[in-house]
Amino acid sequence: MVEFYAEEPLAQVGTFTRSVGGDVLNALAAAARLGSRTGFITRVGDRPLRARSAESLAG
Repeated sequence: MVEFYAEEPLAQVGTFTRSVGGDVLNALAAAARLGSRTGFITRVGDRPLRARSAESLAG
């Protein structure tokens, strides 16, 4: 899941920051920290951001 966010209100945004993550991955990370065995199955589509997404998820 690719996310874009800004440090200022959207009406004033000059630059967005891109990251990979999201609520599903955050929940999995939290469950893993608490000792649960977790996994994530997904399909990376044929989109311009796919390489970055795949690298971050593998990582």
